[in-house]
Amino acid sequence: MPSLLPSVQNYFHVGYVVSDLAEAMERLTAAAGLSWASPRALPVTLRSPAGETSTSVHLTYSVQGPPYLELIEEQPGSVWGSEHRGFHHMGYWSGRLAGDIDTLTGAGFEFEAGAVDENGALVRFAYLREPHTGLRIELRDEARRPQMERWLRNEDA
Repeated sequence: MPSLLPSVQNYFHVGYVVSDLAEAMERLTAAAGLSWASPRALPVTLRSPAGETSTSVHLTYSVQGPPYLELIEEQPGSVWGSEHRGFHHMGYWSGRLAGDIDTLTGAGFEFEAGAVDENGALVRFAYLREPHTGLRIELRDEARRPQMERWLRNEDA
């Protein structure tokens, strides 16, 4: 049976939700020897089945990888809420974000949340969940890869 997910070559990170970003970075540096890209606070408008909300997500990635370790500071009332603390998702680059979302939802994955632009179109990323196993995946827009790679090399302030 062919995989519904983008090819394994596009798998690039594991996401974790943490209660305190700075503390988690410090602890994982001490425990696992990881180094981190500069933390960022990124504004985002999220669409979920409950509606749309504008917020800011606080996150970083390990510079070791792939696969990278993404840390996201928990945010009540969102897909990054405390009820999602710990392992959160597997992240894949997607060269056709809308098409991959349609493929996965057509195969039974549940759309949980995604970033939308000012026109309401899904952009940047989306989270989908496989209902039988609970596996959550994040599809990230492949067009953002060069910007992320610069950030991980500390070339993109």
